[in-house]
Amino acid sequence: MRARAVERLGEALLLLLVLFGGVGAFLLLSGAFAGLMGAATPYGLSLPGDGSLFCGYAATLLIALSLLALGILLLPGRAERAASALLRGWRRLQERRALLLLLLVALAFGVYAGSFRVGYYADDFVWRIQARRSAADLGHIFSLSVSHFFKPLTHLFHLLNFRLFPGPHPAHATALLLHGVNGFLLYLVVSALIRRKGLALLSALLFCVYSVSNRSVMWISGGEITLAATFYLLTLHFYLAFLERPRRRSLALALLFCLLGLLTKEAVISVVPTLLLIALFWKRERLGITALLFGSLGLLYLALEYGIQSGGFLVTQGLYSFRPFLLLENLCLYPFVSLVPQGHKLLAALPQLRLAPFLIMPALALLLLARGKKPTRFLLLWDLLLLAPFLPFNLPVQPRYLYLPALALCPLLALLLLHCRSLLAGVKRGSSLFALTLVLILGLNVAIVHGAAIRMARESRQVEEYLRALRADPLRMDQVRRGLLPPDSPLTGDHLRAALENEDDQ
Repeated sequence: MRARAVERLGEALLLLLVLFGGVGAFLLLSGAFAGLMGAATPYGLSLPGDGSLFCGYAATLLIALSLLALGILLLPGRAERAASALLRGWRRLQERRALLLLLLVALAFGVYAGSFRVGYYADDFVWRIQARRSAADLGHIFSLSVSHFFKPLTHLFHLLNFRLFPGPHPAHATALLLHGVNGFLLYLVVSALIRRKGLALLSALLFCVYSVSNRSVMWISGGEITLAATFYLLTLHFYLAFLERPRRRSLALALLFCLLGLLTKEAVISVVPTLLLIALFWKRERLGITALLFGSLGLLYLALEYGIQSGGFLVTQGLYSFRPFLLLENLCLYPFVSLVPQGHKLLAALPQLRLAPFLIMPALALLLLARGKKPTRFLLLWDLLLLAPFLPFNLPVQPRYLYLPALALCPLLALLLLHCRSLLAGVKRGSSLFALTLVLILGLNVAIVHGAAIRMARESRQVEEYLRALRADPLRMDQVRRGLLPPDSPLTGDHLRAALENEDDQ
């Protein structure tokens, strides 16, 4: 029994080694090429000369795993046995939930390790002040300060992050832990919805390395989105358990986590139509009770937010609008950016491509709705529901808003990838081509994440250095006190004043 357990653990670890190995090899080769060409790489990679192969605390480990994994696969006579072990590991991993959870959390920490280099900046200073006020008066968590939304659990979340632990590292660790847990919960939800564990596992892997919404994971103030996603997925998990086996306990837990999600992030309101969509697609007989209970909860929340926002900051400043053209524009732009890494920067750099999202995305959506099977249509509609709360924003495209929509996008991409794999089944070396494509997708996303980590770390260091210099200059400090923002400030006025109030900054 012990030997079998060790064998299964070895297979799972080999699977993880190959995953990290492919990604690590991609990063290493990219960094080496950029160094040899004498160019600055967009991925934040460098040659060994500066003491670091690429950013993040897990760099050395990733490279070591890369070499070990590739060595195992390339040894003469070992390739076939290794491939067989990988296949067994992949299948058994789908059944060993505790091990899968551990591996997904490890993957999240490995991919996003660079976030530990990111300090405080922007909204972080404001939330630190709010945490200080909440610590003195717990009733403050029910205020509308900063967020302009009623989300007391977000205030409580930041209170725990900023007051219980010194420095930013514990907050980053919490975000990465939640991200890995969200990947595992997504696996459970997709398994229950579509009944394909291989699809569910691939969805979880894609979600854990998904790069577009990287600021939601690496920015401390964005931690509310990862927490909201946890409540969102727990709502779906227990609701699906209720549909499978009607129990009051499952329904009560689904309602509880739905409420907790709404008190964390306003975008969780999309869970209500999602539950109706699930009932409509798979359990029509439960549609009535779903609409009554969750619909009532959603309407009460919408009434509360309407009362707050009708004279609130977002509406009065024109940041939230239901103009038809704005809704249609965002409906095309956000899916495009979610599919194309750095898509918003690509459109800004190449204005001649501005029409591409408006031509490609509607055509792709219509094709999937018309030709796709039931799971494909469901995942597409689910993704649109998750996007809906962000469509009225009258702002440039914000990729961090795409963390929640990624919960539906990653299963949809996994479904399309597995469909491509089936098409390649009869092609010579089709499996190898599919594996190479998958490794390249994962590697590209990890590279983008590490590049974003370097940029965010640079921004936070710039803020720290600026604040240090500002405090040493009485004249400039006096200007700030009089409400004058120095022209060289890397922070907005509100963020600057909040940062200067945090006299306990390290």
